[in-house]
Amino acid sequence: MSQINGRMCYGDQRLRWDPQRWSMTGIAAAFVLLGAASTASAGVVNIGFLAFDVTSPTTAQFDIQNVSGPNSISLGDPDFPVQTTVLLSDLTLTVNFTDGSNRVYLPADNYFTLSGDGESLDGSTIAIGGTSLVPSSAVLTGTFSPASSLSLADGSTTDIVDTFTTDLTASSPPALADGDAALIVATTGGTPPIGVPEPTTAMLLTTPLLALSCIRRRGSRFRVAFKRAVGAFALLAGVLMAGQASAAVTPVAVTAATLPSSGVAGLTEITLTTTGLPAGVTAANITLTLAPTCAVGATGPVAGETTVTADNILSVPGTSLKRVRFLIPAATPQETAFVSITGTTAGGTAFASTACAITAVTKTNPTLNACVPTSSMGVVIGSTVTAYVPNGSWSSGGPGIRVVPIEPVGTPTLIATTPLINSCAANPATGAAICTGNDTSVYLVNGTTSPPILLNSSSNAQASFSGGTCNNCGVAVNALTNTADISMGYSPSPSSSAIQVLNLTTQGFSTPVASPHTVSENISVDPTRNLVLSASESNFYDLFQTDSSGQIVPSGIHSNNINMGGEPDSSGEDCSTGIVLAPSEFGDQLFLADLSQISYPTPTTWTAPSQNQVFPEFGSLSAGPSSIVVAPGTTHLAVVAGEFSGNLVGVIQLPATSGSGTPAVSDYVVFTIPSSPDGLAFANGYDPHTTTAYTSPNNGKAYALLASWASGAPAYLAKIDLAAALAALRSGGHTIDPSVDLIGTGIVSFIKTN
Repeated sequence: MSQINGRMCYGDQRLRWDPQRWSMTGIAAAFVLLGAASTASAGVVNIGFLAFDVTSPTTAQFDIQNVSGPNSISLGDPDFPVQTTVLLSDLTLTVNFTDGSNRVYLPADNYFTLSGDGESLDGSTIAIGGTSLVPSSAVLTGTFSPASSLSLADGSTTDIVDTFTTDLTASSPPALADGDAALIVATTGGTPPIGVPEPTTAMLLTTPLLALSCIRRRGSRFRVAFKRAVGAFALLAGVLMAGQASAAVTPVAVTAATLPSSGVAGLTEITLTTTGLPAGVTAANITLTLAPTCAVGATGPVAGETTVTADNILSVPGTSLKRVRFLIPAATPQETAFVSITGTTAGGTAFASTACAITAVTKTNPTLNACVPTSSMGVVIGSTVTAYVPNGSWSSGGPGIRVVPIEPVGTPTLIATTPLINSCAANPATGAAICTGNDTSVYLVNGTTSPPILLNSSSNAQASFSGGTCNNCGVAVNALTNTADISMGYSPSPSSSAIQVLNLTTQGFSTPVASPHTVSENISVDPTRNLVLSASESNFYDLFQTDSSGQIVPSGIHSNNINMGGEPDSSGEDCSTGIVLAPSEFGDQLFLADLSQISYPTPTTWTAPSQNQVFPEFGSLSAGPSSIVVAPGTTHLAVVAGEFSGNLVGVIQLPATSGSGTPAVSDYVVFTIPSSPDGLAFANGYDPHTTTAYTSPNNGKAYALLASWASGAPAYLAKIDLAAALAALRSGGHTIDPSVDLIGTGIVSFIKTN
């Protein structure tokens, strides 16, 4: 989607009208419109609603369901009679929180993105986990377009005032609850809508056709779908007129897309807006099917389908609409899925949707993509994947940043810098990268066509680690607040180290916040729980609480003495579950704790169910397990690597759920990375570790990236398919069999960095 002068434009390739789905539109309209010809109340007309949706245990968002145009026709609900598509633009959202503060999202902030139905709007993520502020109410203002000659379901037309204000308040104060909603209402202008007499059967059948004729869309795809919709309706009309309609199954009409219209499999809760659910239905009665093709009318299971039982039914106040809430099944592949409803009430009434809604299923999202440690490499993920690889480390190397296309593989580019660069991170929500030098330099990089912006942190001393020293030591990004957390040496701190927050929008630095223990070699940010993680070599795991703007709260620093064998060398987390990790350098253990069960016994300590799990094979990694990176998303896979040479690497499978018991790795494997194409044995890089991971936007697979420093600089990246490595043939319990061709099977591939 793009915006011009604040108005929505339809350049997004996702906005496609699917003929299979739209061929059912007329059918859905016919069933519901048989009730009565509807008009708007005098002076106002409903266009849609604003909803507060809790999408996961730690995230929520404000979404807009537009029930004009195709959604009005498909639902046929008397409360939403506007059959002309009315777009919403120039949107300003003011979110009020329970502490009295507020945050205003202006049109330029692009808080809303166009839904898969082409008219509704999906909101951006708001953190509600940990110590996050909780929204108490919201106010939405915006503009309608068009505002004149709107066609209504009864065949009349009306004009409306082109601006609106919607107030969303809590159903159970003081905080908004999942599903709280408020109508988006237009004030009618000019001549009020003219009602019509009670319609005859013929009028009922022709009204949807008249409404369909009011739709205007560009492109042959929609014209084909439109013709099929009219044809389907005409066929149904003939059946009804002949008295052959069956009442065996109660028809349920659905919107064209879920709300929101995308989500992460196994993590995101979404809703489907419906009308026509029979009386007495409960969530337990409703089965939702997600499949690569629409399952409506199928006599058996659709190839590739997944099913799930609804977990709630949410009402839209002032209307008869019902929103069916469900968790996207973890087994659903990354695809555009078609969602349908079936079920039977406790009283024996069968029901089924007359059409499918679409939803875009992914394995990760921009918020989760930022949940990676401050290892040396940053990855920018959009429809393509690009790695930003520093030429230096804390102890060696040189200046410059290598920009390496990963998906698809392309020609690398060198960005010249004066100082030695040790780390890069990226904000997946903006596509920008941030890189730090061993001195106080901070580079803001956006692609390769514009020169980077040079800033300087407040570091005034060098932090010291087992692998080197640094002023700026690493950088991690909070995608929700567009801030960067820089670990650094800082003399006023008792530990001589601190974390400083950089606002990437204003390019302003906050005051450094002292770390109670030497800052971790790789800190990590959890955007949804408002935490910065720092596992220190002194065997303390520190958690820094942040506020809603991404700033560290000095009074919210808590420590846990984890007593590992060896030295905790980096900080990792599966942000989808809240399971945090740290590897023991020079040892063979991983520390795991479940933050979803966290408690704070004192103002400066934290505890949670945890353990130091032993992995004998990890003791053979160079310097032992030193870096750990969880692939963002819901694969729950992580890579464990050594440092300062060595070619042995490990892959672990983390639990898919949290909230009870003590977390533990359920499976793991180790293997030797083959020699790179230049014939040199793979050699893990130096501190601050040359390891990262990402989930592909193209196939949903989790990959690790490791840089080889065999030639004294990062000459090659090894790309590892983590799930394929875990599934490979083994010799013994946890070692890939030497007979496995790691290159030939695609488990490992190499990408040149220069």
